[in-house]
Amino acid sequence: MSDSALYILDTSALIQAAKTYYAFDIAPTFWPHLVRLADEGNVISIDRVKSEIIRGKDDLSAWVESDFSAAFVLTVNDQDVLNRYQAMIVWSQSHSEYTQAAKSEFAGADIADPWVMAYAQAKGGVVVSAEVFKKDIKRKIPIPNACGELGIQHTTIYEMLRALRVRL
Repeated sequence: MSDSALYILDTSALIQAAKTYYAFDIAPTFWPHLVRLADEGNVISIDRVKSEIIRGKDDLSAWVESDFSAAFVLTVNDQDVLNRYQAMIVWSQSHSEYTQAAKSEFAGADIADPWVMAYAQAKGGVVVSAEVFKKDIKRKIPIPNACGELGIQHTTIYEMLRALRVRL
């Protein structure tokens, strides 16, 4: 991955960072870096991730509303993203190894995961999440598993920061 890649942040990347290794009180310099990277056009997220985060009503949701709001792009009016999303839902429903509950959750109207991947696929971006590949999982469709099967690049927040040469 090069520093010219477009990185699309999933909810898990932001929530895990805020609750653990980049908590606002531990790593306050991390958050302005994300704003800068968004301003430079290297990092974005999508409207559905924002909705998931805002429900938390915590420090992260306050930061999203006050400092990072401009980094969230709309998905509803982008026909290419909508087409990719529909294809992704069809893909998920065709997999017998996932439980019906996992497929239903993945296709849920308020779930950002397939939308983040659809956006990345439509725009040639890299999905950034805290999720890890799980070979034999049946009860959930992890982002890294879906990205691998669908040919979408996936990375972690650490790898993104290294590729963008961020120093905290």
